[in-house]
Amino acid sequence: MRGPTIPAIKKVALGQADPSTIRINIREFNLDGIRMGGDMEVDSPLSNPFYWLYCAGGVALFGWLAGETFVSYAGAKRRWQLGLCTRMVCNRYLLLGLAASLWVSVAVLSASDYVVFALTESWYSPINYLLGAAEFTSIVMIWLAFVPPTFYQHWIDGTAPVAKAVEG
Repeated sequence: MRGPTIPAIKKVALGQADPSTIRINIREFNLDGIRMGGDMEVDSPLSNPFYWLYCAGGVALFGWLAGETFVSYAGAKRRWQLGLCTRMVCNRYLLLGLAASLWVSVAVLSASDYVVFALTESWYSPINYLLGAAEFTSIVMIWLAFVPPTFYQHWIDGTAPVAKAVEG
């Protein structure tokens, strides 16, 4: 279905035509804009083999990262008990492993979100809330792992200053 022409819109704006005679197909307009932006899996994600290859690659990559960081976390925890590394190093491995695990869940949730969209033509599903929570939590974990604020470093290292009692 074609959208309205400029002269038809002008007639409605000038009060020369009935607004109910103009129909705009918003879904078609939005999909055309998405196609121009290069997001082709919206058309039919279930039939796009490269999208599924992309999802499998994300799951494999982040799954491997999670596994390796958890193995490194176990080694760093043993070294910390022997006094060969700090608690922050152990915590960094743990946070990176947890964030990578969340990225695996993001890849799986994204794929399931596309499936839900293909079946219902609706993005408004609880999956989007889970995606947002997983993405936000992983961002906070990466921030704490690689750019930890001073209070967090003191808390992990167990060197937080003790509050003094106020006399009076």
